[in-house]
Parts: sequence; structure tokens; C-alpha cells
Amino acid sequence: MAIAARTQVPPGTTLLNLDAGYWKTVNQFLYYSDHDITQPLRDPALVRRGLQEGGIALLSTEGFARVAEGDTAAYAVIAASGVWRIVRSRAASAAPGAPLPTPARE
Repeated sequence: MAIAARTQVPPGTTLLNLDAGYWKTVNQFLYYSDHDITQPLRDPALVRRGLQEGGIALLSTEGFARVAEGDTAAYAVIAASGVWRIVRSRAASAAPGAPLPTPARE
């Protein structure tokens, strides 16, 4: 995931974090990807709003389900590995001037 973040997420972008713990996930992600992650927001609605505003999130499979509320088509998965996904809102990608990455090629 860190390699995907380095190549698919614009430099300086802080990824939204629903509930990943600092020492188990965030610390390692920051070290290997050079991208910071927010403190756990704990509220799926806050992550959803951040995504709609053009943000990018690192979410577990369970966290993605909670944020998407059954509407997974509203989100583009930039990268996925194991239980983790880096996602952005598809609606935000249509917003002019939104700083979003180019999706990874399959």
C-alpha cells in the first residue's frame, strides 16, 4: 500500500483515516509512503465528507463498507492489498481543480 500511495497519491496529501491505530498502521505507512494520515476520525460521515471534498482515504475493508454505506460505486479504489484500500470519491474526480491521483493501471 505504501508503494501505491507513493506513486498514486499526490505529494503532501494527508490521507483520511477512519480508525487505523497509530503504531500498528499509521506509523509504518508514514515511514514507507511519505504520506501522513489523519488521527482516527472515528465517524464514517466525516471520512465520507472528506472524500466528497476531494480527499483520499486509507480504509480497511470494513471501514470502506462503513464509509460507503452500500454505495461502493460512488468510490474509486486506487489500490487494494489484503484488508486495506486507498479510495477517493468518483464525484470529486469530476470537480474542476480537485487534486486527485490518476487511478492505477490494471
